[in-house]
Amino acid sequence: MAQVIVVTPDVAFRHSLTFILESGGVAVLSYGALGPAFGTPQANHAGCAVVDDEAIHDWQYAQELFRSFSHPVILLIDQCHRPQDVSYARCLAKPFLGEPLLQAVQDAIAGES
Repeated sequence: MAQVIVVTPDVAFRHSLTFILESGGVAVLSYGALGPAFGTPQANHAGCAVVDDEAIHDWQYAQELFRSFSHPVILLIDQCHRPQDVSYARCLAKPFLGEPLLQAVQDAIAGES
């Protein structure tokens, strides 16, 4: 079973994302902040990461972190606050239903992102 890192400071949203992904057969490692999520040894074995833009306080730091992560990153963004350059991640606009997220994760794990 593939593992996915989920990062969002919102506990309810984190539980919702975990439920969607686990219902689709994906194991989830969930975190409230970027540092702990990408600093753990389990990060090396994840198929991809799903990161809520609310977890990003320093976009330059996040960009460097994502580029050093050797797996795809799916960035959940609020279209009103879209950063200028997010070429290092696949973006999925909030709000969304579970299907687009699950499809994006499955594509990322399969190397189709």
